[in-house]
Amino acid sequence: MAQSSDDDIHELIASSAGIDTRSLEFRTTPDQIASLTDDLTRIKAHPMLPGDLAVAGAMYDVETGVLTRVA
Repeated sequence: MAQSSDDDIHELIASSAGIDTRSLEFRTTPDQIASLTDDLTRIKAHPMLPGDLAVAGAMYDVETGVLTRVA
């Protein structure tokens, strides 16, 4: 999802499966760290979770096997 745009994915699905997915948002982004940080912020702010809950994420590099923590 980091190397394609929403338009690319809609076009691929339409051409391969004949399905119109333009009503869907895939949230593609080239900035994976920013996307993960946004996700963590949304999780931390969820009203059903305690405010002091420790929440963290990590990025996994498939080429090197390195796991980088994002707090």
